[in-house]
Amino acid sequence: MGRGITVKLPTHKVITALETKLTKVKEDYANQEVNEVKYQEAFAQWQKEITDYAIKNIKDAVNFRVNYRSWNSTLNIDYDINVTEDKLPYVS
Repeated sequence: MGRGITVKLPTHKVITALETKLTKVKEDYANQEVNEVKYQEAFAQWQKEITDYAIKNIKDAVNFRVNYRSWNSTLNIDYDINVTEDKLPYVS
């Protein structure tokens, strides 16, 4: 087997980094419900923006797929739009 790697780090820096990360994890856990609400709101806004983008750019669509379900009277239409990521709506 190969030799092990030894890395020398100042102990106080490692402890400080771990304490900082633990504080952040505890903070995130305490604010989990608030953060989830913010995420859901942002996600809903993104869904609206991406839907608007897809409808606006349907002329560039390829690979149309249509499916009609007679048992519940549902028409499903899927299509693809070839686009680079920088043109898509972005939620931060």
